[in-house]
Formats: sequence, structure tokens, C-alpha cells
Amino acid sequence: MKKVKFYLCAVLLSAVLFASCSNGSSSGNDDSSFPEQLLSYVGDETYKSPKNTSVEDAENQSSGLEDGWWNDTAFYHIWVKSFCDSNDDGCGDFNGIKSKLDYIKNDLGCDGIWLSPDF
Repeated sequence: MKKVKFYLCAVLLSAVLFASCSNGSSSGNDDSSFPEQLLSYVGDETYKSPKNTSVEDAENQSSGLEDGWWNDTAFYHIWVKSFCDSNDDGCGDFNGIKSKLDYIKNDLGCDGIWLSPDF
């Protein structure tokens, strides 16, 4: 009987955790506002990368790095949905991470961040 209660509690807890970051919108197939939604998370159409590099040239962004550069680099691992919520919807977001980059670099001394999961 204790095993049944344990499994029931585990299933209920899992359901609550999976539903906790729901933003209340329907998950229908209405993709008409998809590009606008995406731009609200990543910026707007006028955004240029810091090096103004096209996707075709992305493999060249690592030129000049020494072999094994990651051996002396401190990374900060961030779980996006639980890190920092900038708009009070209960889920962490990229704007929340952006607001903490100075803290991660200057106060913690980390050289890079590792994002997971970011979906």
C-alpha cells in the first residue's frame, strides 16, 4: 500500500511540475503570430550580431582561440526556465539571463554560460 501511495504522489508531483511553467495560452495550432512571438524573445528584425557575422560565416567566429581554451575557462550552467524571470510570468527567460550577465562575469568570475534546456 505504501508503494501505491508513493507512486501516486510521484505522478501527481510530476504533473504539477510539468504544468508549473504554463503561460496559460492554448497550445492550439494557431501559428499566425509565431514570428511576432519569436521576436519578443530574441529582439527585432534590425538586430545585428556583435561581429555582424552571417550564418554562413559562423564557423569562423572561433578563429584566434588557442587549442584547449576551455580547459582554463569557468562556465556557469543556467537552466533557463528556473534562473531569472524578468516579466513575472513564473518562468525564467532570456531577458532575465541578460539582466544577470554582469553578475555572472564580474562577481562570480565566469567566462561563459551554458544554457540548458532552452526550449
